[in-house]
Amino acid sequence: KPELNVGLQAGGWFPMGNLSATGNHPSLGLILGLRKGMYYLDANFDFRFGNTSQDVFIVVKDTLVATRNHQGGYGGFELSRVFLQNPRSQWEWYAGAGYNLIEIVEDAREPERQSFGSWAFQTGPSFRWFFPNRTWLNVRAGFVMLNHKHDRGTPLDGNAFQLRIVYGFSENPSKSENLKRLGFTHW
Repeated sequence: KPELNVGLQAGGWFPMGNLSATGNHPSLGLILGLRKGMYYLDANFDFRFGNTSQDVFIVVKDTLVATRNHQGGYGGFELSRVFLQNPRSQWEWYAGAGYNLIEIVEDAREPERQSFGSWAFQTGPSFRWFFPNRTWLNVRAGFVMLNHKHDRGTPLDGNAFQLRIVYGFSENPSKSENLKRLGFTHW
């Protein structure tokens, strides 16, 4: 039977190429999905915050403006496949697709903001530890392929590396109750 999969995540975003002008950023997020057998299918929502490491130039009303105010986010789906496991941990490989958004906000009294969006594809290894109370801790490292287009101002093309730590919970109440009746306490 499938299990509900919920988790809170924190991590870091490390852009490469011209996208590195936005700098490294911490991230916070949420995953929600299902686990069945050797597969996890999760919706992933991630928010990045913090100033850029250097001035980023955007065009506001035909004027080139420098700012360091940055916000970013990602929403998408991830499919994980377990390829090595023991009773307390497992190695997985995941792949995901979604939409990545970067917002650069002008430093002014009535700030203008520009949004730069890109389809994002990511993949990487994952390691998950299980605890007796049906919770787990997951470490995910992934390469994110992006295609942010920006014709005027600071170019934002490049990819990123992402590292996340997820603390979550997997449960199916009827499955758990039936297994307990059969005498199983760990599964």
